[in-house]
Amino acid sequence: MLRECVEIFTEIYNEKGERFITDSYELEPGDYFIVKSDGSYRHIKIERTKKTEENSNRRTIGDYEYLAERDYLSRLLDMNKPIDGKKQIHSNNYLSFFVKNNVLSEKKKELEESVEKYYEILKNPFLKYDKGEKKRVYTQLEEKLGKPSEEKIQKNQEWIKTNLYKIKEEIKDGKEYVKIFFDEDIEEYKKENERYVIPNIYNSVDYNVIINDETYGLPNNNLNLNSKKPYLENKTRKEKYTVPYLLNEEEVFKQKKFFDYIYNMANSGKRNIYISSDKKEIIPLGNRESLSDDFTGYYLRIRKDKSESAIERYDIIPNYKAKIYPEIKILDCLGNGENSKLEYGISISKNFELAARLNSLLFDGRLYGMIFGELEVFDERIRNVANRYREIFFELIYKGDMKKFADNYKEIFLELIKNSLCKKDYITEAYDMFNLMTSIDDSIKKERGMTVSRHQEIKEKFRNMFETGVGEIENDEEYFFALGQLAKFLISRNKITVKTHELAIRVIENRDVEGLKREIYKLFRKYAYDIGFYSTKFNTLYERVLGYEAESEKINMDRLLGGYLADSLIYEKSPKEENEANNETRETNGEENE
Repeated sequence: MLRECVEIFTEIYNEKGERFITDSYELEPGDYFIVKSDGSYRHIKIERTKKTEENSNRRTIGDYEYLAERDYLSRLLDMNKPIDGKKQIHSNNYLSFFVKNNVLSEKKKELEESVEKYYEILKNPFLKYDKGEKKRVYTQLEEKLGKPSEEKIQKNQEWIKTNLYKIKEEIKDGKEYVKIFFDEDIEEYKKENERYVIPNIYNSVDYNVIINDETYGLPNNNLNLNSKKPYLENKTRKEKYTVPYLLNEEEVFKQKKFFDYIYNMANSGKRNIYISSDKKEIIPLGNRESLSDDFTGYYLRIRKDKSESAIERYDIIPNYKAKIYPEIKILDCLGNGENSKLEYGISISKNFELAARLNSLLFDGRLYGMIFGELEVFDERIRNVANRYREIFFELIYKGDMKKFADNYKEIFLELIKNSLCKKDYITEAYDMFNLMTSIDDSIKKERGMTVSRHQEIKEKFRNMFETGVGEIENDEEYFFALGQLAKFLISRNKITVKTHELAIRVIENRDVEGLKREIYKLFRKYAYDIGFYSTKFNTLYERVLGYEAESEKINMDRLLGGYLADSLIYEKSPKEENEANNETRETNGEENE
């Protein structure tokens, strides 16, 4: 799959050129110097800023593009492949010189020795590539590029020796980079970059082989194979061909460019990379961003390791669906959403819209971090839900596949609704969760050709039952709704000043119907003293519950919670009772006026 991704990248790279990489390149904070041919220089300070601000404003810095292109071509492949053996100089060619600010202050003598060695090797690379495969590779490369210019290298070396500590006096102490660039055409930078990259681009020349006069080796990117990691070897290959996979120089150079690109993306916070197989485009996105259109291709989750990029996971996406069908219409089925975070009456039609609401309502903005295991959650129940269903949320949000979510959403919601009820003053959050769950339920059932939620219908049935005294519980859905209503009413008789949902948790945490019935009976015994003998609505409800036997031994938790979270129908006044109350008020007011 990596090969296909690299090929798509290469098509775009060949069309757009090096700017495809450098346009997204982030300069590290530090002091940058551009040295003109006459030895004069300009000092540019790159500050550490927020990525979003820097991305939007950096092009206003006149030298940023100039520096970004040359910085990219001058950096080391990794810290294990320096020109300077002591790893104090971090550039790769004679046109640039990178050193940490504190090294200038603390290791002057050692740095002077490193400078001599650095330029000595640049003048004569065979000092570094002196034998075996290294020598063969560089010899071929020098035939293509020509010998390095000792005159130019000597000139730049003299400038560094004369001016390095002078410019140190212009800058503050610190541990950021001091980077010096000699003003030269970008093509010269590219040539000298190739002089460094080609001999070092493979993981180790020890694994190189010659096939039909062409060099093949193990790429350096995203993989480390050495004597301490023999388990990465491919044991099905014979003799020295035990490395996982081999690339020729052209292929490995393409792959290097690809990893440079995704390094830039990781550095800017866009760690989700979509590579379209049909449109031949690359779409980098942050954790909270989603594809706006349907998609077919590859997904990469990337990270930045020091100066390198790595692929954490990859997936083939056969059919990302950006739209949700049917739309999810947000309904207030409980009828008590005055302080809701949800916008009732609107429709959710896009995958990313659903993701945003799940993130905000269920996980208090932490969902994206939890999916990738990058965020510590201290609420045990939420942490358990995140761990158990992490892959399902990933499939929904980043692969556009609702199937697994549609099969598990109720378990997720019900667990988190119960969690909200465990907390003081979180009842509105529980209402919102239930309403969103029911709205999603309707959409999924429509898509599957099933009967949608009967919540409002069930409420209306019990409302009529209380008014007329006629009607029976006919199925388990109505039965568990009635139990939820009973629990709510009985718990409301508690006389404590600060009411919590602790008693409700004892009800809804039951695992079977018999346990649930016992808990309801305990509440009845506890608060029976406070329920009038002629409380018609309560008697009607309790009588219907006692007269029904559940068909299933499993509790219908969404109906039970729906009954508990809905406004109590026992306390609700019928139109007739409202009229009588209004008449009494008018009569009382009339007597007082007389």
